Amino acid sequence: MIVTSHADEVIAAINEQLIRGITVTNSWGGYTKQQNNTLWIVITRYELYDLTQATLSVDSTAFINIMNTIDVVGEFLTNDQQAERKRLMQTDKQ
Repeated sequence: MIVTSHADEVIAAINEQLIRGITVTNSWGGYTKQQNNTLWIVITRYELYDLTQATLSVDSTAFINIMNTIDVVGEFLTNDQQAERKRLMQTDKQ
């Protein structure tokens, strides 16, 4: 879970590193009363560094909460599937 006031920039930075779905919900700080967005993304523990670095590279004040996931139902790409999609995306750009 990532709370940020720079959702579009954070999503773009994450999408450069990972191919994962991201759900965006509007939120506001209970203490600050500031409007922001909460980004929900399920990753593997091996993707945590890339996610954190991508997020903080565009929003150094983002709040990141890491939660354990027991199970995922639905499409969750393996490393090989992500690599293939990245390769296809690079091919499409050329």
